[in-house]
Amino acid sequence: MRGLPSALTLLLSCSDVVATHTFDVLATNGTDVFYMDEPVHNGDGRLLRVNSQTSSVLLASGTGEPMQLVADGSGVYWTAFGQVLKATSLDGTMTLTLATFAASLPISAAETEVFWFSSGSPVTLQATTKDGSATRTVSQGVDLFVTALSITPQLAFWSEWGTQDSSIGFGTIQAVNVDGTGAVTTVAQVSGSADGMATDEQFVYWVALTATGTRVSKAPQSGGAESVIATVASTLDSCDTTMSCGAHDRLRIDGDDLFWSDSHTLHRIPKSGGNPIAVVNSDDRIKRFVVSGKSVYYLTSGGLHRVVR
Repeated sequence: MRGLPSALTLLLSCSDVVATHTFDVLATNGTDVFYMDEPVHNGDGRLLRVNSQTSSVLLASGTGEPMQLVADGSGVYWTAFGQVLKATSLDGTMTLTLATFAASLPISAAETEVFWFSSGSPVTLQATTKDGSATRTVSQGVDLFVTALSITPQLAFWSEWGTQDSSIGFGTIQAVNVDGTGAVTTVAQVSGSADGMATDEQFVYWVALTATGTRVSKAPQSGGAESVIATVASTLDSCDTTMSCGAHDRLRIDGDDLFWSDSHTLHRIPKSGGNPIAVVNSDDRIKRFVVSGKSVYYLTSGGLHRVVR
């Protein structure tokens, strides 16, 4: 344990190990939590759903090695091997290939379409209907290192790391109309690398990595001045300060609270500001996390864990 106060130590002692041999992808639709594992390390990935007893239900096999996973009420979506795929039911009775472009990170689901980035030069933002019947280009010439994507009814927002060599730089929060009209606009300039982003009805929120730790900020979706919500000093390693370990996508909104992670700690703070609370302090690196109901699920090298928020 990493020098925790006694109350937090007691909280962490109640955490559950849900699964091992997991890929670094995790998603929730607000009710169920989904992950992928590779139990025999032969490339035959599996999509699973966690039930309320923390046991897992198999939904699909042969998923390949996933890049990112997202879920909503209509299905579970992921990118793997140059495809955008969908599990169309929670019992795993059908898997549908939506698109066969060279899909990259990240992916996000809206009401009728799934939005994702295609790799290549230039990187493009694509949208595919949820039945896979049509794919369209929303925006071209996106930064090589996109770390998060969020879709609202009118706008697509994404965060860009900020440098082409993957070191810490000065990132941006970008937006474009979801119908593909108009130009890309810069919502905010980030002092530090933008390594996670989320939206609510009014604001866009992001996590910036700096030389001394993490900073959580927000700005109006129409653009405007940055408001700093929290700054936390922490020691960052090469997986934090470069893109060598992939996009971290380290920010989530749940109701009135923001959750974000650094190397080993997962924090919670009200969107209005205040003092951050450490929800998880892990000996292993926190790779990804989601918030579902009263629980936080997070991935480390030891597998998938659950802890009361």
